[in-house]
Amino acid sequence: FPSHDNMNLVNCRVVYDTERKGCGELLGYYYFHQLRPFETAVIIHDSVFIQKRIDFSLRGNMQFLWTFNSAWDTELEQYYHELCRPMPQCEEILAFYYLRQFRGCFGLMSVISSAFLDLLAEDGLFLALEQIKGRRDARSALERVLGFMAFRRDPTIQVRWGEIHSYMQRHIVTGK
Repeated sequence: FPSHDNMNLVNCRVVYDTERKGCGELLGYYYFHQLRPFETAVIIHDSVFIQKRIDFSLRGNMQFLWTFNSAWDTELEQYYHELCRPMPQCEEILAFYYLRQFRGCFGLMSVISSAFLDLLAEDGLFLALEQIKGRRDARSALERVLGFMAFRRDPTIQVRWGEIHSYMQRHIVTGK
């Protein structure tokens, strides 16, 4: 398995976080907020591979890379409350779930401005770090809670590539 020790990394900072194992989906946002290396970031999973040049120019404050259907929303409802409870605007954030005025952010993958992330941090996004640690269902719920929070701040947020299952059908299964 390659490590950064045997790779030529340019303009790259490797961060090893042994305290927050099991919080991976949120760590990209956390370190972008803490380190502020640039104005706009693309947050992706370590299981996503970029195979050609992509224009990640940000249109607006934030763009989800993919969304998903709401098939499992009610199964995760207890986690929405748990994740939002310590947030200062808990009731306002949860209202977006009950009103269905949001989209989920698949894998928490997005393009986001540092200024917009500041607003989400102010709303308590990083209070979820300890709550999601090692808990798959809580991390799945956070994909929706991020949607509640983001749409509360900016109802015009777009999704770059649409619904993940349709995207996979079009691009992976068919090879197009």
